[in-house]
Amino acid sequence: MIKTTPLLFYISIFILLFIILITTYFIVFQYSEFITFAENNITDDGVIDFPANSIARLYGLFCFCLIVLFLTRYVKPSLLAVDHVRLKACYTIIGIMIVVHFFWADNRLLYFEDGIMEYLTVILALISTILFLLTSKKIGGQSGKVLFLISFLLILFALEEISWGQRLAGWETPELLKKINHQQELNIHNIFNFLVPLIYVLFFSSLSLIFLFRDKILKLIDSRPKYIKLKWLIPGQQFYYFGFIFLFLAGYSLFRGGELLEEIFSIFIVFYSVDLLKKTRKLKFKWDILVSFFQILQNNTILVIFLRYFLFTSI
Repeated sequence: MIKTTPLLFYISIFILLFIILITTYFIVFQYSEFITFAENNITDDGVIDFPANSIARLYGLFCFCLIVLFLTRYVKPSLLAVDHVRLKACYTIIGIMIVVHFFWADNRLLYFEDGIMEYLTVILALISTILFLLTSKKIGGQSGKVLFLISFLLILFALEEISWGQRLAGWETPELLKKINHQQELNIHNIFNFLVPLIYVLFFSSLSLIFLFRDKILKLIDSRPKYIKLKWLIPGQQFYYFGFIFLFLAGYSLFRGGELLEEIFSIFIVFYSVDLLKKTRKLKFKWDILVSFFQILQNNTILVIFLRYFLFTSI
């Protein structure tokens, strides 16, 4: 990552903050004129259907730019080699999913409601939940409580993804929820749909900082003996590149939605939960078949062509 000089960094921060202040002034005091200006000069069709959603995305973009600026100033480049077979498989899966998303993002079977990727995300989240609960039971203490909380949040995430099983069970959305839910579904997150882009940017950009500033976070925990056991939960150095992956996807989600971000997160959380469970040294996992498959996929162009034309062309 390119490291900025102090002068360039402060000038960039000043310009960005000035733009944010000017934008905030027009949104607060001249809202109608601001929306009209945006419709006439930014949109292709001259219409902004959901102004609140667009404003949230705009501030998400501002936050993303601020975070990137700070990273270019303070993060040191890492030449860390990914020599762990499990991580190689993980990064290979992510690379494949990003490529598939870019080429087939409009594929109904893959990416629309009740598509393969949506259910895959849910399944991976539930698998991670089970692994976290197993680990939580083994280690107990502060770390165990944190993992139990993460498990609870992952269950909520999975249920929200499938609208608490509404479409599977054929349940009707209550009238009250229909009025306030953006997609008239049985879930909570679509009530605050306009805030989701901003929440994604803030959450995943913050998550990326854990990977990129791992050493400093560990030193901070060391200085506070009360929380020393939480060091065990910090992802290992081998997950370093997820800092850049999540940062990139957080920015990408502002323009193309958060589906890809959710999928990549579900993959990371599975590998992270396995890594934590391995640390307990109570269970051993056999990865030979999985690793062999992805080595073949990496090196076999014929298999990729087969997937492209026989699985996707006819859909």
